[in-house]
This record gives sequence, structure tokens and C-alpha cells, in this order.
Amino acid sequence: VPMPDWRRAQGVVESRTRVGVFAGADGTIDPSTVRAGQAVRKGDVLAVIVSPELGAMIDQARAEEAELQAKLRDARAGEEPAAVAVVARQLQAVRATLADLLTRRDELVVTAPI
Repeated sequence: VPMPDWRRAQGVVESRTRVGVFAGADGTIDPSTVRAGQAVRKGDVLAVIVSPELGAMIDQARAEEAELQAKLRDARAGEEPAAVAVVARQLQAVRATLADLLTRRDELVVTAPI
């Protein structure tokens, strides 16, 4: 009667495929995402990088946006076409900056590529 060959061993299984993971800004890693050895799937959050400097820049851009919105309302209420045009251009620039900053913040979420 053939007997199966059973063996027991300890070890670590590693994937043949390795992918580098890089972040687009300086900061600290939020430790509440994944644990070492935890199984992940493509798209799972591996790390969230917290950048206080980027957060402060976003807050500043939001404050500027709110201030310019108020100025634009005042300029429209005062029926000052030249002022409306200037403030509208400034508001457009601040919104573009804010969109860029929010995109940079979103890029600080590192997900599993494979």
C-alpha cells in the first residue's frame, strides 16, 4: 500500500512579482491602514500619507476661495463690471490651485497595484 509523503516546514511565501510603491509628497504614514502580512487585493489601501503642509495649503486655498466668493457677490451687487471681471479671474485661479492641491492629497493614498 503506497503511503503519501507528508512533510511539515515553516517558511515565508513570497510573490514572484514585486512592484515598487511610491508617494508623491513628503509626510508621515497613518498607521491605521494595514498590518504586515495582511492579505490585500488590487486597489486595497496600503498606506495613507498625512502631509500637514499640504493640509495647511488646502485650508488656505479654501479660505481664499470663500473670501473671493464674498468679494464677487459684493462686486456684482455694486454693479461694478471691471471689479467683477478681476475677482472672477482671481477666483478661477484659486479654484484651479485648490483642485491641484486636492489631487495631490488624493495621490497620498497608496493602493495595492496588483
